[in-house]
Amino acid sequence: MSGNSLSLTMRFALFLCLLPLSSFGQDIEEDKATTFAPDFQYIDLDGASHRLSDHQGKVVYISFWASWCKPCLVNFEKYRSIRNELSGLGIVLLNISVDANQEIWKKSLKKHSIEGLHGFIPQSELMDSYQLYSIPRYEIVGKKGEFHYLDRSDGKSVLDNFHEFLSLPR
Repeated sequence: MSGNSLSLTMRFALFLCLLPLSSFGQDIEEDKATTFAPDFQYIDLDGASHRLSDHQGKVVYISFWASWCKPCLVNFEKYRSIRNELSGLGIVLLNISVDANQEIWKKSLKKHSIEGLHGFIPQSELMDSYQLYSIPRYEIVGKKGEFHYLDRSDGKSVLDNFHEFLSLPR
């Protein structure tokens, strides 16, 4: 490999990081029919297995991220106050790492203070069911397991959308 060429893996990682950031529900088509979130299994920091369906009955905000994804890490810091408020509303903050290696994921969590529950699952297991082709990626799952489209096109903030979704006063 010459000094000016990047490996295929590095070019792919760079490509993923440079894709436009998704906003809530942007990747979910708004449809009158209810769309349910595909269930998946993840491993927590202690090595125990859990499922998305374990959180049924609660609203879940899923952040798909990786330690090598700079926009992911920037967004965790940028939206720290919003994440704190969402957690205060009883919303489960589920951070799913798609790192290739669990040790890298764990080291990254020690380095960055990220609120919420943490899980690890290889990206390849989510690519089809969640069409997870770029990160960061955010999904909202309702109490019954349904996806919810949160419209940001009218300039509403993330918190405004959540307050509206949960029918809470602002």
